[in-house]
Amino acid sequence: MTSPRRSEEIIQEIQNDPQLAAQLRAHILGTEFLQLPTAVRQSQDQIVRLMQTQLEITAETRRNQEATTAAIEHLAKTMADMAERFDRRLTAVEQIQQEMAASIQSMNLRQDRMEQRQDRMEQRLEVTDRRIDSIEGRLGNLEGSDYERKVRYRVLSRAESRLGLRGAYLALTQNDPMAPQLTSAFAQATRDSLISRDESEDLQQTDIIISGRNNHHVVAEVALTADNDDILRASRRAGVMRRITGGTVSPVVVTATLNVPQRDQAAASDVDTFLIAYP
Repeated sequence: MTSPRRSEEIIQEIQNDPQLAAQLRAHILGTEFLQLPTAVRQSQDQIVRLMQTQLEITAETRRNQEATTAAIEHLAKTMADMAERFDRRLTAVEQIQQEMAASIQSMNLRQDRMEQRQDRMEQRLEVTDRRIDSIEGRLGNLEGSDYERKVRYRVLSRAESRLGLRGAYLALTQNDPMAPQLTSAFAQATRDSLISRDESEDLQQTDIIISGRNNHHVVAEVALTADNDDILRASRRAGVMRRITGGTVSPVVVTATLNVPQRDQAAASDVDTFLIAYP
């Protein structure tokens, strides 16, 4: 057992010899215990660095959040501005559409009024055309009647000279009564059912019928300008006349103007043409 005096000496010696004190501490406390302060300081430094890093991250995160918030606010403001501009443009477009609709409606009303006016004008024109047609028809009938009166004796002369009629006479014209013998022949043919009543009435509308004593007859249609209908009527009525008389019947078209198609049609239908000028 160490005496108190010896203990004091040992303590004094340890205090005077730092190397001995260090060796003694290492022997008594062990290396790991002695290194504990250093490890603690290192841990503290790491903790401080971690806290600084965390603070930096937190600050960066805050800055990012602030930037994000600012970006979102800017985007929201931009979208609000765009929405406002879109609303203004939409309102302008709607106003333009309303104005266009009003303009179209006004144009439709004007067009309806114009169409109504046009309809009234067309109706007036139709009335005018009918009046003109009526006047022209009357003038044409007057000219046709005048032409028929002026040419009937020349037709009679040509029938004798060109077609060989003997003792020819005007049996029917639209300006004179029908010859009695022709009237009798029509009635007898109707009774004998050689012709129908309609055919008899149609034949009596012929412009000129010339008869000869040799039972040769001419059925003539008279027109200032001959058309295909005149040719067809002359041919058809000549056929009815043949059934009545049983003799020779020559269809003739008398005209002041004969165009090439009508001339060819007459030749194809065996219809003679008499060109006689008017007046």
